[in-house]
Amino acid sequence: MCSNYRPTTVLSTLSKIFEKVMYTRLNSFLMKNNILSSNQFGFQKNKSTNQALIQLITCIVNSIDTNQKSLAIFLDIIKAFDNVNHNILLENLELIGIRGVALKWFQTYFNNR
Repeated sequence: MCSNYRPTTVLSTLSKIFEKVMYTRLNSFLMKNNILSSNQFGFQKNKSTNQALIQLITCIVNSIDTNQKSLAIFLDIIKAFDNVNHNILLENLELIGIRGVALKWFQTYFNNR
């Protein structure tokens, strides 16, 4: 369906490199401070959708084995990034310790997106 497509941002090579550096540093910070849940599979090194499915199936099998009920809720949030409230995201970044120049960079990055 064509209604789900959006234009890509045309960035200079320098901007792309800077984004990659920021991603690497943020991810390192999140991992070092144990901020991400172990159940977070998206955008995580050495984690895949296959592993998420294996974990789900293991949980269901364990529930069946112990005569418990299982419930799974799957969400497909259309244009998830577009639906994120940037002010709340910035507040959360500050709460976890992203401050100063780095927080200012995220503020300008989210501006007019």
